[in-house]
Amino acid sequence: SGPLFARLLPARAIENGLPVVYVNRVGVEDGIVFGGGSGAWDPRGEPLDLEVVPDERLAPEERLLRGEIDLDEPARWRPFRPVLRDVAQRPARADP
Repeated sequence: SGPLFARLLPARAIENGLPVVYVNRVGVEDGIVFGGGSGAWDPRGEPLDLEVVPDERLAPEERLLRGEIDLDEPARWRPFRPVLRDVAQRPARADP
C-alpha cells in the first residue's frame, strides 16, 4: 500500500487545501505486518521536509521524524481553490 499512499496523500492535501501528515507503524503484531512509512505534505501537495531526530530508546527499525507545518498557509492557499470557495458559498443540504 506504500506506493498507493505516496500518490493518494498529496492528492488529499490538495483536495482539502490542508496539510496532511501520515504516520504508519512498523513491525509485526498478531501476524499483521506493518510496513512503516511516514510523510507530510503542504496544502499544495508538496512534501514537507522531515528530519530524523536521534532517539536511542527506539528500536532499530523505528525513526522519530520532526517537521514544521505552516498553519497560516491554508488561508493563503484556499482563495486559489475555486472548488473549496464554491462549496463554502453553497448552503448545506441533505438528500434523502
